[in-house]
Amino acid sequence: MSSKFLIITIICIFLFQQRAYSQENGENIFLAKCSSCHTIGNGDLTGPDLKDLFKRREKKWIKEKIKYPERMAIFDAITKSLLEKYKNSMPDLGLEEKEIEALLIYLENPALKIEKTETPPLETRPILKGNPEKGRKFFTGELMFKNNSPACISCHNLQVKGFFQVKKLAEDLTDIYIRFGDDLLYSSLKSPPFYLMNKIYPAHPLTDEEIADLTAFFNEISNTVSTAKNKINEKASNFSLHLYSGILFIFILIIFQLIWRKRLPGR
Repeated sequence: MSSKFLIITIICIFLFQQRAYSQENGENIFLAKCSSCHTIGNGDLTGPDLKDLFKRREKKWIKEKIKYPERMAIFDAITKSLLEKYKNSMPDLGLEEKEIEALLIYLENPALKIEKTETPPLETRPILKGNPEKGRKFFTGELMFKNNSPACISCHNLQVKGFFQVKKLAEDLTDIYIRFGDDLLYSSLKSPPFYLMNKIYPAHPLTDEEIADLTAFFNEISNTVSTAKNKINEKASNFSLHLYSGILFIFILIIFQLIWRKRLPGR
């Protein structure tokens, strides 16, 4: 009996240590991959607060969301509603199966110290006036970044004239300035939280001046797109007004014609 008890005790200790290790590893993954967009108990950032996540969502859904975020953005109704609310899609974190499991264990029972930490601060943005034309050239690769960072167009596209509308590796950046604003955009370019950028840019960081130029370019693109959309909406509104006015005029003519015919003798 004592030998069985000893074996059970050893197994329990092993399992507990494995779970403790997984939780600690999951915490490290959260801090490295998730904390730039999420908190646990400190409110929303660019993504939702993940406190009590397992009370709101099923484990299967959470795992799918972590493993296949792009697929979920297309086919999952909940993900679509989150995208509508936060205007920001979750990137592929590039996690292995064991890393996902460790992250799930941590998210289900987050360490107390993480719940009490303050919201991760954004990088302090220096006040620099960027050059949108230089930003455009940095984006397209016409100008090389100082630290040999890859050009943005290698992975991203813009829905504007002059750019080929083909599928790229990463998301379209046409409205990135509207969604992120100055501070978050600076922080994302200075310390990228996204998987592919996080693999490349720490060794080839952008300078503050280059970030300022890119930000000015993205701001200019946003203004151009907003102006174009306003013109399209204005034209559509004017067309609708003329169309409805024409229909109303024809309707009045028909009514008038019917009334007039009844008043004619012999009709």
